[in-house]
Amino acid sequence: SSSQYRCDPSDKRAPDCPHPTISASTIDPIVWEKAAGVLRDPGIVAAEVAKRRQDGGLDRDRAAIDKHIAGLADKQGRIAKRLADIDDDDVAAPLVAELQTLSARKKAAEAERDALRRRIADRDAETARVATLAEWCQTVAANLDVLTYDEKRLALTALGVKVRVFKQDATDADGTPYPRWEIDMCPASPIEHVANSSIRSN
Repeated sequence: SSSQYRCDPSDKRAPDCPHPTISASTIDPIVWEKAAGVLRDPGIVAAEVAKRRQDGGLDRDRAAIDKHIAGLADKQGRIAKRLADIDDDDVAAPLVAELQTLSARKKAAEAERDALRRRIADRDAETARVATLAEWCQTVAANLDVLTYDEKRLALTALGVKVRVFKQDATDADGTPYPRWEIDMCPASPIEHVANSSIRSN
């Protein structure tokens, strides 16, 4: 493993970066303390699992739109039966126009239902990922005291830990000082606001 952290030359905030470094012995304990805090509290992600299971708003919306589409289809069927008994085009014209309107409304409702189905599928997949993350946190937390250095690094990778190092006394375009280092944490699973955190030190 590297004994130093270096700046990321691709970071647009650090043009012409002289590649400053900072000792890993300085940052590692702080990074691990932050990660361990998340790992010891799987309730953070468990709460998110419970929240998603309780949120049935999308399912209610889908049920409502299914009912709406069924109602439109029923109207179309009844009007079509009436048209079958009418031979006069002038008399039939308003019913034909109504059928066209109903058809357009039904297509729009079906498109909305399809979009809802995609959102529900995405929600269910994300809920599964959150549950997996919660279980993973519990497993690792039970072994925190015996993890090797390499296992800790693996855990940090899974939590999406990134450390940015800035040159001593570096400032942005407005003269605001950059921190000496910056630590961000975002789990590999695409779950925003779950166990996400950031700490900075000057």
